[in-house]
Amino acid sequence: EERDFREALVYAEKAAAAAPENKWYKMELANLYSQGNRYEEAANIYGDLIKENPSNPDYYLDQAHLFKLMGNNKEAIKVLDELEKRIGVEESIALEKQRLYIQDSDVDGATKEVRKLIKAFPGDIRYYHMLAEIYLANGMQDKSLEIYQELLDENPEDPYARLAMAEHYRQQGDKAKGMEELRSAFSNKDLPAEPKIQILMSTMGMPGTETAETLKESLKLAEVLANTHDDDANVQAVYGDLLLQNERKEDALKAYRKSVEIDGSRVELWQQIFYVQSLTNNFKDMADDSQKAIELFPNQAIIYYFNGIANNRLKDYSKAIKSLKRATLIGTDDNQLMSEMYSQLGDVYNAQKKHELSDEAFDNALEADPQNSLVLNNYSYYLSLRDEKLEEAAEMSLKSNEIEANNSSFQDTYAWILYRLQRFDEAKEWIEKAMANGGDQRPVIVDHYGDILYRLDQVDKAVEHWKKAKELGLKSEVIDRKIADKRVYE
Repeated sequence: EERDFREALVYAEKAAAAAPENKWYKMELANLYSQGNRYEEAANIYGDLIKENPSNPDYYLDQAHLFKLMGNNKEAIKVLDELEKRIGVEESIALEKQRLYIQDSDVDGATKEVRKLIKAFPGDIRYYHMLAEIYLANGMQDKSLEIYQELLDENPEDPYARLAMAEHYRQQGDKAKGMEELRSAFSNKDLPAEPKIQILMSTMGMPGTETAETLKESLKLAEVLANTHDDDANVQAVYGDLLLQNERKEDALKAYRKSVEIDGSRVELWQQIFYVQSLTNNFKDMADDSQKAIELFPNQAIIYYFNGIANNRLKDYSKAIKSLKRATLIGTDDNQLMSEMYSQLGDVYNAQKKHELSDEAFDNALEADPQNSLVLNNYSYYLSLRDEKLEEAAEMSLKSNEIEANNSSFQDTYAWILYRLQRFDEAKEWIEKAMANGGDQRPVIVDHYGDILYRLDQVDKAVEHWKKAKELGLKSEVIDRKIADKRVYE
C-alpha cells in the first residue's frame, strides 16, 4: 500500500506539473499531500486554486481545514474571513471561526463571531444562548447574565433563558429566585418534558439524600410540570413518585392512574398503583385493577401476585390461590419475589386450614430465599399454633430474630414457641425483649406476656397484663374468663 501511495503521488505531481491549468490534477495532488500529512504543501495548492477561481467556496473551506490540521488557527480564520467577505455572513462559517477562536482561548474573537450572527439574524434566539454559554464557560457570569436578561427583555417566555437564570441564582445561593425561574421554565410547553424531568431529579439530590425541604420544593416543580404536560405518561408517573414521597398517597394514586390511562404499557406503573393501594388498604380496587392488568400482561408473575394479595385480604381465597399459583408457575429470576409469592400462598392455605399445602408453600418460599425473615417468622408461628414441629419452628424463629434483630413481632413469636415448649424462663426473657421494642402497646404480645407470667406462678402480674391487653383492644373469646378466673385458657 505504501508503494502504491508513493507511485500515485509521483504520477499526480507529474500530471499537475504538465497541466498546471487542470484543477482536477491539483486537487488530487492536494488530496494525496493531505493523506501524507504534508498539509502545508496541500494548503499552498488550494491557495493557487483560490487565486485562479476566487468564487469557489469549497477551496476556502478546504484550505482553512488544512491550516486547522496544521494547528495554525489564525491562518484558518483569515481564509474564512476572506470567504465571508465574498458570500456574506453564514452560520456554519461563523461558528467554525468561533470554535477556532475558542481553541486559541480568544474569548473576544469567539463572542465577536456570535454577535455577528445575532446582528445578521436578530430573530434567532439560539445565538443569544450561544453567546451566553461562551461567557459562562469562561467564568464570565456577569456578562452571561446580561445576555440572558437582554434575551428575556425581548422574549420573557424563553424557557431556556429562564433555566439559565435559575442556574445563575442557584450558584449565587438565592434559592427563592432560582425556584421562581424554574417554575416559569417548567410552565412553558416549548421546553420539552424530558429535560425538565432531569432537572427535577437534580433538585432532589442523590437518592436517599432527599430532605423534607428538597422533596417539598421538587413537588412544587412536579405539580407545574404535570399541569403543563398533562398528556405525558412519564411526567404523570414522576409526579406520582414525588406525591408518594411526600406522603400524599391518594394524590399519588390519581397521578399513577392518569399515567396508565395515557400509556398502559408500562408494567412498573401498574405495580406502583397496587403498591399504593396496599398502603391504603384499598384491596377491592387493587383486586379489580390487577384483574384488568392481567389482561394486559398475561405473562407477568408480579401482576398475579398482587391480585392474589388483594383477594387474600378480601378473603376470596379461591381467586387468591388461582392467581398465586399462576404467579409461581410463571416464576421469576427474582428469588425474593418467588419467596414472597410462595409465602402469600402459604398464608392463604393456612387461612383455609389446609395445613399440608400451607407448609409445602412455606418450604418452597424458604427454598427460594432461606434468609426471608418474615417467612421464617410466619411459618414458625403457624406451626406453634398447631403444636406441630415445635423444635423446627423454634429454629426458624430464632433465625428470623438473628436476621432482623429488635423486631417485636419476631421476638413475640419466638417467646410463644418457647412457651409451647414449656421453656417458660426463656420465653419470659424473649417476651420482655418484645415488650421493650414496642410490644407493650400491642394487645396480643401483652396477652402472651400474661400467659407466660402465669406459667411462672406470677398470677397477679399475669392478670394485670391480661387486663391491659383487653384495654388495648384484644379480640379474644377467653380474655374475660382468664381475668375472672385468674388462669390460662388455651
